Amino acid sequence: MSYVLAEIAEASGVIALLVCSIVLGHYAWYNMTHEAQVNSKSTIEILAFSAESLTFVYVGICTVTYSTDDISIGFMFFSIGIVMGSRFILIYIMYNLFKLCNPSRFVLR
Repeated sequence: MSYVLAEIAEASGVIALLVCSIVLGHYAWYNMTHEAQVNSKSTIEILAFSAESLTFVYVGICTVTYSTDDISIGFMFFSIGIVMGSRFILIYIMYNLFKLCNPSRFVLR
């Protein structure tokens, strides 16, 4: 229904479905029995695990079938270094910001 209304209004049907699922997910969760909550949570975890597995299988297949003529080892190591360095810097900055906000939670034991 949300997709049809979005198409009639010439808006994005995908965004309409996303907003509808977020709203219904928030309100429907509290109206389900405990057993239904457990079952739906388990189903979503299985679907998420399956999607992640399929993604890694696809990446693996693409890596094996990729042409090695255009690969630059230097660029690959440079990219990995940039990603690891930026991750280290971001974690260091976020840790110190959280430590500033609540120093009692970040005490080394």
